[in-house]
Amino acid sequence: MSAAAPAVLFIEKPGADTGPVRERLQERGVRVLRAESGPEAVAVARRQGPDLIVADGHVESALSALVAGGSPAPVLILAPDVPALREAMRRRLGPLYFHSRLVDPARLLETVLAELAAVRGEPAPPPRPPRLVLCVDDDPTFLSSLSRVLARGGYSVVTRQSGPEALELLARVRPELAIVDLMMPGMDGLDFLDALRRREGPSVPVVLLSALGADEARYEGHRRGASLYLTKPCEPDRVLDAVEYLVGDLDENSRRILRSRI
Repeated sequence: MSAAAPAVLFIEKPGADTGPVRERLQERGVRVLRAESGPEAVAVARRQGPDLIVADGHVESALSALVAGGSPAPVLILAPDVPALREAMRRRLGPLYFHSRLVDPARLLETVLAELAAVRGEPAPPPRPPRLVLCVDDDPTFLSSLSRVLARGGYSVVTRQSGPEALELLARVRPELAIVDLMMPGMDGLDFLDALRRREGPSVPVVLLSALGADEARYEGHRRGASLYLTKPCEPDRVLDAVEYLVGDLDENSRRILRSRI
């Protein structure tokens, strides 16, 4: 087993949706290599010696090149899991690991890390139970969108549309993080934060979301114990970065990188 950092070669066209997975791998010290065509993939593989190759099944030139030259590393193909296609690829390329082309980032990341460990003779990282995130917002459309983003990131999500409903839920479940809208009718985000702190103390990090970008709102949120304050609208990746920063299993260097992006 090489003492060097593990390397994964991604063969995919521009605009592929594996960006979040590649970022998470880099945060864990994995060298991420990229190629967009068969000849480029073969050249990079021979020069860099990846431990694992992740190939978009739609990049046919890359797959043909791997067939012609013999794959230098195990291959994980992102392609429709059609039995006939799977069997044909196994005959041509040998043992492969198939996932749906639109596999969610959390599952793909877990698979890549497990295969890297197997290739390098290391114990596979134990699967981590999904972290539970509570989202509180009076906008059901925004709640639905936020839930999808967090679920794709591998988190378990519970939602409520008001502070009192969320407090009632806390009698039955204990989230590891809460994302709370500041501007809600009745009990607003700051009032909910006060009630949460009285109930749970500082053990549950809180991310406040608001369309207000005023320094006064940010200051008041932090004064009452919010961990982070994000201004709406915010990109899905920024929300995921905030959640990973607060409850992700990251080393200090990775946490510093995420903090700089939030």
